[in-house]
Amino acid sequence: GRPRVDEVVREVARVAQASLRGVDFLGHQGGGRIEICVPDTPAGDAIIAARRVREEVLQIGRKTWPGSSIGATIGISEFPSDAEDARDLVSRASTAALAARDSEGEKIVRYAGQDD
Repeated sequence: GRPRVDEVVREVARVAQASLRGVDFLGHQGGGRIEICVPDTPAGDAIIAARRVREEVLQIGRKTWPGSSIGATIGISEFPSDAEDARDLVSRASTAALAARDSEGEKIVRYAGQDD
């Protein structure tokens, strides 16, 4: 059957946390949104980590909920080049995630001055 959102979020969070470093952390924003913070990490390295997390999420989705469309769309912003404070950092990562969601290709997008 169709998985419940909270069940999927818990499993995705577990898988994501397992593929991150000890200093990284994640939070749940509501709905199906999970935010991951990778401190002291340049955007290029964050993209590598995001690809690893995304692949883990896709694998667990196929394995745990066959036939469902579990996926991951990831927006990346970097401090301090993209934002002056935490609120802007999260907002710009969200903007990038929306751009990724709307794209037909890569589902990981780095903030690049898109309109907020």
